[in-house]
Amino acid sequence: MEHVETEISDLKTELREFRKEVRADIMAIRTHDFRLIFGALIAVTLGLATLMARTFQWI
Repeated sequence: MEHVETEISDLKTELREFRKEVRADIMAIRTHDFRLIFGALIAVTLGLATLMARTFQWI
């Protein structure tokens, strides 16, 4: 019975470590997605500003 309790304790420890790793990976993905979306938003904004400037003959 002691062997089973030891194994369960080990599994709990491994599960906690796995959860920490998964959380870290999710945060890295969220950071990457935010940077990608923010970069795309800036690019679109600059493109529209350039289009407006050319349309209204500001440049």
